[in-house]
Amino acid sequence: MAAVTTIERATDAFARLHDRRRQLLDWIQVEETSREGAHEWKAEVLKGRLQEVEYALGMLES
Repeated sequence: MAAVTTIERATDAFARLHDRRRQLLDWIQVEETSREGAHEWKAEVLKGRLQEVEYALGMLES
């Protein structure tokens, strides 16, 4: 029973990471296409967060 709960939690966490990755990709696209200069640093910050999420996904997938 505990193994099932652990697997369910891991599956949920994996799905949340994938959702977060999609959200970050959308935000990066918005920030990169903005005409205001202040958005450039936001895109860079979001790219850093995206790298963290992709690293975590890579660790879970291997």
